[in-house]
Amino acid sequence: MISKKVLIFLVCLNICYVINVKISSAFEKPEVFVQLGHSYGINFISFSPDGKYIVSASDDKSIRLWDVVTGRELMVFHDTKSVKLAIFSPDNLKILSGNDEGNIKLWDIGTGEMITNFETNSKYPITSLSFSPDGKTFIATQGYYLFCWDVETKKNIWSIKKELYRISSADFLPDGKSIALGVNIDKDTLFKLKASKIEIYEIETKKIIKSIPLIEIKDGYENYSSEEITNIKVSSSGKYALVSIDKRGKNGKVYIVDLQTSSIIKIIPSSNKEINYNILTFSSNDKFAGLSRLGEILIIDIPELTVLKRIDDKNIWQGVAFSPDNQMIVYATHGNRDSYGEFQENENIELIDLTTWRKIKNFSSNGINQRYPIKRNGKLISLTGWRYLIWDVAKAELLKTNFLHGIIGEYLDIYYLSDDGKYILAADKNEVLHVYDIDRNKLLRLSGVQQVFFNSKYKEQLILLTDNWEFLLWDIVKNKKIKKIADWSNKKDITEQNIKRIFLTQNLEYLLIEWNDDKKDYLVHTISIYDLKTKTKMSEFDVSIFSNVITTPEGKLVIYDDYDAESESYYIIFRNIRNGQIVKKIKVYDMITSFSVSQDGKRLLSGIGNSIVLWDIERGEKIKTFLGHQGTIGYLGFSDYNKYIVSSSPDGTTRLWDIATGKEIAQFIAFTDGEWIVITPEGYYNASPNGEKHLNVRIGNNVYGIENYREAFYRPDLVKLALAGKSLHGYRTLADAGTPPVVEIIDTPSKTDKDEIKVTLKLTDTGSGIGDIKLYLNDTAVLVDSTRGIKVTPKAGEKSIFKTYTVKLLNGENIIKAVAFNGDNTMQSNPAVQKVIASISIKKPSMYAVVIGINEYKNPKLTLKYAVADAKLFAETISQIAKPLFEKVEVNLLTTKEETTKENIKKILEGYKNLNPEDVFVFYVASHGTVDEGEYFLITSNVGSLSTFRLKEDALTQAELKELIANVPSTKKFIVIDTCNAGKLGEALQMAMLTRGMSEETAVKILSKAVGSTIISASTSLQEALEGYQGHGLFTYALVEGLKGKADTDRDGFIKTLELASYVDSEVPSLAEKIFKKAQYPTATPTGQSFPVGKVR
Repeated sequence: MISKKVLIFLVCLNICYVINVKISSAFEKPEVFVQLGHSYGINFISFSPDGKYIVSASDDKSIRLWDVVTGRELMVFHDTKSVKLAIFSPDNLKILSGNDEGNIKLWDIGTGEMITNFETNSKYPITSLSFSPDGKTFIATQGYYLFCWDVETKKNIWSIKKELYRISSADFLPDGKSIALGVNIDKDTLFKLKASKIEIYEIETKKIIKSIPLIEIKDGYENYSSEEITNIKVSSSGKYALVSIDKRGKNGKVYIVDLQTSSIIKIIPSSNKEINYNILTFSSNDKFAGLSRLGEILIIDIPELTVLKRIDDKNIWQGVAFSPDNQMIVYATHGNRDSYGEFQENENIELIDLTTWRKIKNFSSNGINQRYPIKRNGKLISLTGWRYLIWDVAKAELLKTNFLHGIIGEYLDIYYLSDDGKYILAADKNEVLHVYDIDRNKLLRLSGVQQVFFNSKYKEQLILLTDNWEFLLWDIVKNKKIKKIADWSNKKDITEQNIKRIFLTQNLEYLLIEWNDDKKDYLVHTISIYDLKTKTKMSEFDVSIFSNVITTPEGKLVIYDDYDAESESYYIIFRNIRNGQIVKKIKVYDMITSFSVSQDGKRLLSGIGNSIVLWDIERGEKIKTFLGHQGTIGYLGFSDYNKYIVSSSPDGTTRLWDIATGKEIAQFIAFTDGEWIVITPEGYYNASPNGEKHLNVRIGNNVYGIENYREAFYRPDLVKLALAGKSLHGYRTLADAGTPPVVEIIDTPSKTDKDEIKVTLKLTDTGSGIGDIKLYLNDTAVLVDSTRGIKVTPKAGEKSIFKTYTVKLLNGENIIKAVAFNGDNTMQSNPAVQKVIASISIKKPSMYAVVIGINEYKNPKLTLKYAVADAKLFAETISQIAKPLFEKVEVNLLTTKEETTKENIKKILEGYKNLNPEDVFVFYVASHGTVDEGEYFLITSNVGSLSTFRLKEDALTQAELKELIANVPSTKKFIVIDTCNAGKLGEALQMAMLTRGMSEETAVKILSKAVGSTIISASTSLQEALEGYQGHGLFTYALVEGLKGKADTDRDGFIKTLELASYVDSEVPSLAEKIFKKAQYPTATPTGQSFPVGKVR
């Protein structure tokens, strides 16, 4: 019997591919990518001198650059070997790395290119690296020797090599004139240690000017020490040194040494006798030391010589570093559980606040590798380790994510998906196979079965291979045997323990057994082909243990890939199944990672490197190449009668391709925290509430989040259009958006005793102009400067302008964030962030509400019946419940035709620019809303015509509404939009909305994110906001019931904005179905902080 562990290995083998992230000195187009992080253990971490970046070195042969503020992976530098060390140059512009085969490389942070490879002519690992303070030279230790290199000339300018004198590690002293050496001196070449010491080496005189003994052994051949120095680190002031001491890898300890007095002031033994602290670091102010080993981080208070903090976690890997401002530390961990509880084998960097010890940020991979994607019946199904995902392709959204559970509730390990996407093969912890029927939600437990064959020719049936080698045709629905296909129980020449894989042709004629012959090279497997019925061996040949093997549906050909070491060439090989003869042999340019054959047997898909190639099997010719994946191709499949290709990759994306055009249609991306995004090649996307924060866009040497494009590219309607087979030709793309300005906050205090401060921004044009400027206070927009087309006047050679704004503050911590858009407002900058601590008196907040209800319009066809009544009911209710909470409650109710014109509403809203940040601002409107040419319009009473031109002139536009509300300086804003976008407008408006692009639902979500506030809207696009319930619109009725107390889910007596959003979201659909037998689903976008708007008891 074949062990199920072998099956697991074979499945896993198919996804262990290399990620090749393209780095170049110039990027012509934006590159959209999922943050992958490291795939193997992190060996070293360090901050840049300016504190803006973190660099990490890993066994996955890469160095990665991270942005401290955003947590984004900015760049990947690829080495050819495991990287042990990576440090920044003093000018923040370069990274120096050392690998485990003696290579030292200098990398340019600006371009991602390697500047120099410093040849050491040795294969010993690099054990330490240190730049001189001026950055002109660096030292490295390797193989017990010390080398000094000139960065500019790239030459080894001096070295220290002495017999029986082993330099394990070295570090520059802050004066740049001397070096601290960790030296082990041996009695003889058998590494019998007689002394370990710190020696201070003066560069100019090339002499040892100080020696600090740590371990000394008396004379005598039998007297020697097994303890030795493995690492040394000097503090920023040069006063202290940390020295790690190992005893044959056990019973390690760290010495804290005062270099000025040449004395050991503290000895810290490792809490684990098997593992010592191998990474040592100091804070820049000499107050703290950090020690790292597998499973533990130790923070030492240097003045007190005590352990300040012990972080004990079995997932801690290696590496620890202090930020230059001594406010944070970072360290590496291995693996974590995602939001579903599934363990993800990823590498993480944890950023921790040194004062509170709270986690600030996690730098890691955030994408889920989806396996075996299949598209059928409008759904795309994919697998992870324990779960299956179902995407609704037409709606461009993730429909469900489910675990597979066994009969006692345990998680099942998922192996693969049938080609028709109906069945999942899984196994429990006892290796008993299970088949899950997705459509029927039924799980079959197949005891005594060693392999399952899915066969698209046999509907609702399986072919099972039992433990005693019987082949059975099995009825899935009835869960019983239909018939025995073949009996191999008496086959004598099969050595089961050597069998690796078994294949069965779809016509059930041939059995292919892949096995390892003990007499052959361990990298070679043999494939033996038998007639299933007669058990006659038809042919036999050898393949690589890494070969992908597949058969054509009619059972005529076996196809596999091979590598010729002599010619260093990759091939696709086609063999006749019956006689084993090679029919075709196609040379390809890279390693094959996956195959798929069309159901008619005429076409072959191959994953070659990062590309997908479509082949004509009969002619052996390439038909088309599909490019786009940034990692090697993991899984491939045809779908919809060979109209589309579905592919997945360790780059974190699952992609849908149009075979006829050769173009990518969309990417389906799931993240470890449960969020998701669907994005087209043009950049238009649909996403879960927080999905967009995970997707990165690289332009040149800058990395942005896809959310930077939100206001122009969050267009679910266009994603759905693309997935329906329509072209997006003519729509702008990410490449058309250009680049945003660079924003910096300058000359702004970090502490004040005033209730407002001046915030000065430096805005640098990067080539696409400067558009809107926004200031946020504690994540809520408090100011928008919408002066368009700012002319950037170069000043002293710079393309920068300076803008100063007044921002009111809250008592305590104020996080001020500034962003600016490019000239046409299609992309916003990465934020500039400033923390300001204000020591001011605490004020009791007031509530200000603008409540609008419009029944009458210039166009009588737009007349509504309940909007005014709804507005009055809301105004009355909010006034009543808010009084116990606020110093003052001021409600401005606008209901007459004169009060509800565009100009009057703008005038009223502009009057709230002097609110205090602790105040609450409420905006409610009951009216009509519509969308035209991708922009939302609020219909005011002065609107007559609904033509595009008149709407832009007469209605309140999305941009105007956003600016007016954002410029209210309150940090607590609650917005309710009860706009009836159907109803009295009738079918004509519904049809217009179908062709006018963005839905109201989309517009509301964009507004919510832009303002940083919770918004509740009456209905999703094209749904009638139902009127006539209890004399009011259904939405406002439910909203008011929530305000009166029904939304108080935690029963604390306070009605909070997020509680209200949740209540309306669940109550309105229920009432709509119950009372009107119609659908109404409100749009609740709970952005920003939750806060109370009233008290009910």
